[in-house]
Amino acid sequence: MSNQKRKTVPYDVSGVPPTPPSRKSRLIVKTPRRRTIEGKTYEEVPGSFAARVGSRRVDLVQLIEDGIPPIEYLPASDEMLRRGKRHYIAAPRKEGKSIAVLAHLVDMALADAEVVVLDRENGQELYASRLADVMTARKLSTKQRKQVGKRLSYYEFPTLKSGDAEDLVELLGAADLVVFDSQRMFLSDLGLREAESDDYASFMAYVIDPLFRAQVATLILDNTGHKEQTRGRGTSSKGDLNEILFSIETITPFDLYKRGKIKLKIEDSRMGNRGEWTMDLGGGYFYPWEQVNTDTAPRADFREAAEAALTDGKPRGMDKLIEAVRSGGKVKIATPHARHLLGEYAKDPNNPITHGPKGYERVQA
Repeated sequence: MSNQKRKTVPYDVSGVPPTPPSRKSRLIVKTPRRRTIEGKTYEEVPGSFAARVGSRRVDLVQLIEDGIPPIEYLPASDEMLRRGKRHYIAAPRKEGKSIAVLAHLVDMALADAEVVVLDRENGQELYASRLADVMTARKLSTKQRKQVGKRLSYYEFPTLKSGDAEDLVELLGAADLVVFDSQRMFLSDLGLREAESDDYASFMAYVIDPLFRAQVATLILDNTGHKEQTRGRGTSSKGDLNEILFSIETITPFDLYKRGKIKLKIEDSRMGNRGEWTMDLGGGYFYPWEQVNTDTAPRADFREAAEAALTDGKPRGMDKLIEAVRSGGKVKIATPHARHLLGEYAKDPNNPITHGPKGYERVQA
């Protein structure tokens, strides 16, 4: 470092009150940031009111005029995991949440997603043995195994501190998804209690929100209480401060030798979406999540868009046709629902949409 004196400013790294007694403000080196607003340049000192509040103004009408970014799901996670959002899974202990998530991370890695696991519960040997089971069950080729090794980053027993925000984003800012397995130990590292709402808000501010601001999706794994089997134990802030809340339940028991089934369900979502998925696992099987179709309502808008997409006379496979319908931007529909409707159209002799060896086609009147 140069001997030239650099400007220092007091900066409270906690960001959210109340700050635990052991977390005090510290003097750190910060370079003022310059920001231009309506042609005038301002110098913002980190931690100042201008940096914390004034610079956060957003013109919502202009955002609408410019175009609100479309909903984007992570690779291999259609309708489930949204890019840049905060996800939370609560399930009873030994319900299979860690291994089910790991199996899904393999699918994501094979779809070119960058995924990260911060593990404070299981350890490298257990994670490695589970990953080996998944790759063997899926019969992955040598090339696919290398792909998983390249795209899936695993960290064993990392210890996070309240001042790690910048380093955390620098290390993990390029990831598509960061998984925290499991939550309680990360809170303990910070001297926080999971039953206290303010402590949980501090955890989110220290660890999750920096990644959220960097547009990195997060997935927190947590255990439920003894009575509530679909929500995390302790404070209700766990649900308030995460955007998409899931539960996992066993449909059919499974173990190392016996194949069973579990269900993943969106219990609550700030965006209003919903969904259920099932996974067969155990006994040497690890199938991908399969979305459950819970909506069979007719959709005139989808039918009209599907017919319009087929007016060029080119046959399309089911997923290609659904993609073509969505590309217009006017029709939003869950994939299982769309697949169900296309299947119904093909069965109806009076419907112009038919299905043949080359895919879906429109019969001209």
